[in-house]
Amino acid sequence: ELDRITGGLRRGELILLASRPGVGKTSMAVCNMATAAARSGAVPVVFSLEMPRMQLAERLVAAWGDVSGERVKTGRLNADEWERVAYAGSHLPAGLWIRDKAGASLFDIRVSCRRVEAKEKKPVGLIIVDYVQIMRPADRSLPREQQVAEFSRGLKLLARDLDCPVLALAQLSREAEKRADKRPLLSDLRESGALEADADVVIGLHREGMYDSTKSPCNAELLVLKNRQGAMGTLSVDFSPTRTAFGDVRQPQTTNWQTGT
Repeated sequence: ELDRITGGLRRGELILLASRPGVGKTSMAVCNMATAAARSGAVPVVFSLEMPRMQLAERLVAAWGDVSGERVKTGRLNADEWERVAYAGSHLPAGLWIRDKAGASLFDIRVSCRRVEAKEKKPVGLIIVDYVQIMRPADRSLPREQQVAEFSRGLKLLARDLDCPVLALAQLSREAEKRADKRPLLSDLRESGALEADADVVIGLHREGMYDSTKSPCNAELLVLKNRQGAMGTLSVDFSPTRTAFGDVRQPQTTNWQTGT
């Protein structure tokens, strides 16, 4: 449903997936978008600047095997769960590259993508950066706002140069949590208005159950806050807290669609 509204992850575009910490943007990007890209035959490269690759692998196995992530992490699995973990591990899509160098710079990302292309002998199909505010700046003496603006512009140029979509994860400021309605807004993007300006698509991820115990923890929302080529609005999705995985609701519901610019 999200692909239908946004047109999917389009080549040459910078897409931002933004949320407060702990909402699940890493799982949404890697378990859903990166594996979908790999299954389609594309070559996705994930730059995990915060989480080691083994933790990402555990999340992928838990999501694909329909097993609790906590049980996968501890290894306390029953016979049925071991069988599902083994099946998931053997059926994960090939060609998914994960780079977990902490504090990678724009230069590091560009060089790594060229090396992957040389090894795979085909172009990179998707770049995921988790997350943009902890990238390493070329000049640490610059004000923080200028550093983030450098990251934003650099990722947009990378998308154009490599002719592939760049999905950059971003943290939202605390301002959202001070409002009665805690759904993210474009103005909540932390530290630079350049992120909002350079992105072709901005998607906010929200789970009301994190703030209101009367709401189901399995309900989540994807808010298309900016879309140069189409509509904006809110899409309901399912969330599995144990597997930290997202999926379509049985009857997808969209609301408040309006023509984008």
